[in-house]
Amino acid sequence: MLGAPPKLSLLRRQSRTSTCPEWSNYDNFPGRKSLEASRMDDIFKHLRQFQTGGTDEHMELTIPRPRTESGLLECFCPSESCSPRVFQIGQSGDTVAVESDAVARRRYAPRGTATVCPYCATRQPDNEFISPRDREAALAQVHWAAQRGVEDALGKAMSDMARGFNTRSSGGMFSMSMSVKRAPPTPAPRAYREDLLRVLSCDACARTYGVYAVGLFCPDCGATNVLVPEPVNDFETLSGQRLESNSLD
Repeated sequence: MLGAPPKLSLLRRQSRTSTCPEWSNYDNFPGRKSLEASRMDDIFKHLRQFQTGGTDEHMELTIPRPRTESGLLECFCPSESCSPRVFQIGQSGDTVAVESDAVARRRYAPRGTATVCPYCATRQPDNEFISPRDREAALAQVHWAAQRGVEDALGKAMSDMARGFNTRSSGGMFSMSMSVKRAPPTPAPRAYREDLLRVLSCDACARTYGVYAVGLFCPDCGATNVLVPEPVNDFETLSGQRLESNSLD
């Protein structure tokens, strides 16, 4: 949620006490509303690209999270006892057919609204796994958009003032002019994410995810990633068992 700063109302109160004839009747100026609306559009034009709801006074923004080249999002396990806590998860994609024995290993229905930590099996709502780095990147994006909007609005206002001054100052014995030079705009921040050491695909729900070395659980359906056979005494029987593991291929 982002509230609009009350700068315009402050300027209007100051204009009423000004001795300049052009601003003494600012409230009665025919183009006042359109001028203020234009300034507000300049201030919020960069923020509006992220607006998904709300009003101009209370904007609801959605900032896209950065993805790796493989399309994975960075996640961070909320459990403080977990290690290494950082993993990645891919887009849900289309549901594909899987073998019945793999489906039986699912602990939860896939494509839900909760995430499972592949290291410690902690399960919480998706937003509890948002990476702190992604939160910082989103705030940096909002800060840049707001600052850029204010800079654009001030630059346009100063340019308009310079044109008005130059018009009034021309035609006399002495000529004066005003010009406005703006610094180059600050580029938008960019967050870069790299794939982790291992990128896996769950054979029980086809969800792609990334982990450091070994991940025991699928972050989508919670299926175990490693199937270890039950202990047996017959070595030949044990050696004949197949160790199913995406992380030990």
